[in-house]
Amino acid sequence: MIDRHKIDTMITELGIESYGIYWLIVEKFCLYGDYMMPYSAIPNLARKYSTPQEKINKIINDYDLFILHKDSFYHEDIKKEMEKKNI
Repeated sequence: MIDRHKIDTMITELGIESYGIYWLIVEKFCLYGDYMMPYSAIPNLARKYSTPQEKINKIINDYDLFILHKDSFYHEDIKKEMEKKNI
């Protein structure tokens, strides 16, 4: 479940654009078979959407919105739901 307080904190600190970036990241999880995005995908996202890589990194790492796992990250609820649908 999305923690509204964490989202509100992110928006307050990084601006409303961060909310769009958050949802862009969530959508992109579906492109990966394991619903986990490798950190190596971040530079491409930043370049493609003309967004500073540092902002994307902050959204991923600083607001406890994603689960960090070795060289990748994921959204716990999205991963669970997608895995249920693909059984």
